Formats: sequence, C-alpha cells, structure tokens
Amino acid sequence: MSAAAQGLRVILRAKWPRGQAISAVNGLVKWAKTIPVANRTTQDYSQIVQLAGDLAGLLPAEQAANVRKELRELHVSLFVIRTVREQMRYDTPRLVVEAGKPFEIIFENVDFMSHNLLIVKPNTREKIGLAAAAMKPEDIDSEGRSYVPASSDVLAATKMLQTGEKETLRLTAPTSEGECEYVCTFPGHYQVMRGQLVVTKNVEEYLRANPEPLVPSASVTSEDATAPGHAHAH
Repeated sequence: MSAAAQGLRVILRAKWPRGQAISAVNGLVKWAKTIPVANRTTQDYSQIVQLAGDLAGLLPAEQAANVRKELRELHVSLFVIRTVREQMRYDTPRLVVEAGKPFEIIFENVDFMSHNLLIVKPNTREKIGLAAAAMKPEDIDSEGRSYVPASSDVLAATKMLQTGEKETLRLTAPTSEGECEYVCTFPGHYQVMRGQLVVTKNVEEYLRANPEPLVPSASVTSEDATAPGHAHAH
C-alpha cells in the first residue's frame, strides 16, 4: 500500500486518473480504518492518509468534504514530503494546516542529489533563495545546517539531506493566515523546487474553495542549470 501511494505521488497531479478517484479514496479510507490508533503515527500511514486527502480534491465538493471529515478523525497532523528522483521537485506541492496548531513534516530525500526543506514566511522565498545562493558550503549554522540563512523569515529548516536520508520537522503554524512556502535552498534549486504551506483558520473551508493546488513548474531553466554547484550528485 505504501509503495503504491509513493508511486502515485510521483505522477504529476494533472495526470491522476480522475475517473478512478472515488474508488481509490474509498479503498484508502477503508484501509486506514483497519490500522490501530497506536500505529497511526508512522510515516507509511501518514503518507497514505495524506494521499487520500489529496485525491479527495478530485471529487465533487460534497463528497470531498465528507471524505476529509472521515480522514480528520483518522489522521494526526503529520505530513510526508519526498523528493521526486531526477525531476527537481517535491512530491507534495501543497500542505494546508490550521493556524496556531502544531504539526510535523517528515522530509525524505530519494533523489540522487542533495536537497533540504526550508519553510519560509509569505513572499520571502526569492529573498531567502538568493541569500542561500551567496553562502558557501562551509557556512554551517549552530544546528549543522548549510545553505540556511540566518533570518527570521525562516520558520523551520532541515539539514541538507543526502540520498536515502530523512528528517522530521516539528513546529507550530503561525497564528495568522497566509501562504508560506517550503523550498530547497541548494544553489539553483529555489526557483523551481518549492511548494505551498497554506495556513488557514478553517482548513475545510479553504479546501472547498481551493480543491487542487497550483503546481509550480518542475522544469529547470538554463539559469538554474548553470547555477554554482548545480551539477552535484552522490
């Protein structure tokens, strides 16, 4: 089940099979209900429930709302974001969280390149990305993280993860509503490798009005490709 969920998340949302969404969602919800409460904080469980919620965005509004209501009763505020191999993107283009509430993100890098994940305040991705690009690899902060600018605009950040590594971020959402972003700040990546972290006081109301995320382009521009250190591999 977990492998199937990961495989579907790699596919761009525009290519998801809409006609099969309801049967897929029903199957995932049915499976989630079979998992004991004590086992509902694992990465595998969370990413499957997260996928069910994303697929619900393809359903008619009333059906989607009913599915998300069921999922809220089954789900803890734990999200999983993975890189997509050789595509310079995260498999999750949007997270929607409740203002002022704690949540966790498990970030896993399955790509051949190094990546990190920074959560930044609204409209600051460009500024943080440029600041990170001016940093040297040896500019390590007190938590052992590279390419993380010392700025109050950075709400949370992982270390630079190599292939197969993962890290958990635990934080509390801002109390005010807004569209934060998460981004990889390895030089040359921030322009395309990003996603939305929507903070809202009413998650269901937001998802009703915005059932599908705006997916950023995953193509790499010539400027990105020639950025210092872009052609890195491990």
